[in-house]
Amino acid sequence: MIDRVLSWFWTRVARSVAVPDRSLTAFRWILGLYLLLFDAPYYSWISDTPRAFFDPPVLSVTYLFSGFPPATFFLLLDVVAITATCCMTVGYRTRISTATTLITRLVGMNFIYSYGKISHQIAVCVFLFCMIIADWGETREQDPEHEGATSRRWSPETSYRTIQGMSLFAVALAFGFVTAGFDKARLWINTDLAKSGILTWYYPGYFTGSTRFLADRIPGLPLVVLKAGDWLAAIVEVTGFIALLLNRTSWRVWLLVVTLLHTANVLVLNITFATQVILYLSFFDLSSLVDSPLMRRLRRPAVGLVVVIGAWHVITRFTDNGSSYFMVSGQARVYTYDLYVALVICTIVAGIIAKNLIESSRPLLPTRSRSTS
Repeated sequence: MIDRVLSWFWTRVARSVAVPDRSLTAFRWILGLYLLLFDAPYYSWISDTPRAFFDPPVLSVTYLFSGFPPATFFLLLDVVAITATCCMTVGYRTRISTATTLITRLVGMNFIYSYGKISHQIAVCVFLFCMIIADWGETREQDPEHEGATSRRWSPETSYRTIQGMSLFAVALAFGFVTAGFDKARLWINTDLAKSGILTWYYPGYFTGSTRFLADRIPGLPLVVLKAGDWLAAIVEVTGFIALLLNRTSWRVWLLVVTLLHTANVLVLNITFATQVILYLSFFDLSSLVDSPLMRRLRRPAVGLVVVIGAWHVITRFTDNGSSYFMVSGQARVYTYDLYVALVICTIVAGIIAKNLIESSRPLLPTRSRSTS
């Protein structure tokens, strides 16, 4: 009975998330360039932190340390992480470089979490782990000489490795939203207009500097609008599994709604989820980017660009003047840039998803055949 349920579950998930192998290859470039431009590994600053701030959780590798390691450790961690990210992006020793990128990010994030705050950047680590399983769509099972290659493929375009990796990431993503939405549903879904879950996030941020975009408009909104926002946010977050198990279209509609919620977070709460939004593109067919003659011509310049960006990050780490952003020195300026970058990325991703949904909903026009006499 349990085997049948699990088989049904994974089959439904696979049908919702299946993408061609080549699509993941294209997405690897998108994610890699994004990470190098806007979210590059940067842990060198941790060594300057006073020992008093070191308070790691028990279930963490940093709990084994008595304090922050010396500056050399974090400098080496940055260099290895940046190099691995560059190699992953261009496809050099892809699985090994992806594993190295994952490990270095986990180590660095564990030290950051030693301050007592856990961020949403763990989503990238989960995705990288799933891509190690999927091998970024570069599985060798598509070789017709491979024994059992035909029987081990989901379709002519999609290997089982791709299905396994994308299915696992989709389940992890839906589970993450459920865990976040459960508390919201428990506390926010009510008819008491005197209580607002959105305002519990809004006011602490507003009085500490989160005043950009539409933040000034919130105090004037009717309470019923804020309460509707509470309901909408909680319901969307807890329905990810339902959308995933229904069909491919419902899953993509859910991703669009989530992207729009992230956009609202940027505009109203000045909270950014750009990296998470980028990951949603992995569920859409991007194989046309691989097949495009223009993209093939740009491959060598793109490799050169990756090398330049990576070199800049490494040099600035040695000069103690780096940041997670390319060509932006000092972390103090990153927050302002982050808001605008997040808004642009959310808008672009929402547009891509909406365009995909519109195109997939159009009925195929029958071709008119000419009769010959």
